[in-house]
Amino acid sequence: MKQYSNIQLSYQCPKTVGELTLCNSDWYCNGCSKVITDFRGMTEQQIIDVIVTNSQIHCGIFDAGSIAVVPQTRWKKYFSAVLLTFGLTTLNHAVFAQQKTHAKKKSISASAHKKQTDTITAIPTMGIIEPLSISEPEFIGGLPKFYDYFKTSLKDIAIDGEHHGTVKFIVNEDGSIDDVQMVQNISIDIDQIIIEVIKKSPRWKPAIQDSKPVKAGITIPVSIGNQ
Repeated sequence: MKQYSNIQLSYQCPKTVGELTLCNSDWYCNGCSKVITDFRGMTEQQIIDVIVTNSQIHCGIFDAGSIAVVPQTRWKKYFSAVLLTFGLTTLNHAVFAQQKTHAKKKSISASAHKKQTDTITAIPTMGIIEPLSISEPEFIGGLPKFYDYFKTSLKDIAIDGEHHGTVKFIVNEDGSIDDVQMVQNISIDIDQIIIEVIKKSPRWKPAIQDSKPVKAGITIPVSIGNQ
């Protein structure tokens, strides 16, 4: 199998899929207390699309022989081993942070057990994903200009008090906005106002990878109310 040209691992995990617990369509690792994304059967571009739209994915399972491991210095190897052993997750958030809700371990059915057995035979590669070389989406004129648009859009809406939240969304290749979600909620009504304003935002500059625009996720703080 030809290896991916744009995706690499910064650390190859010595664990096997048989040591993981099935969790929805992915897997749960007791060693690092994280959900491991299963990328097997996906093309490189499909994997990139998943990663760039969710910067909190840190670790994955890949088809055998499909992905290379970046050579590490001795201290990085040692630190990665410590992370695996003790479940520490304090390194670069683009590599290790994960906001999937705490997955509850589930008992594995006969079909799930077969899946584990099959994957052990295939010897998939599992490990920490090296951050992709990709620029972040950017509002034309920068975030100050975006916040000017945001405040102007809300000037005729009466809201008592000042409120702060966090919102994430996808900037598509053409700069349009998709999948707007509140990460730090305020209230149902105010959240919906914020989401609608961001959906109507002027187009952004998309993220760039290999000199080409790609869709990518972004998370920003927002304030609404008397300021």
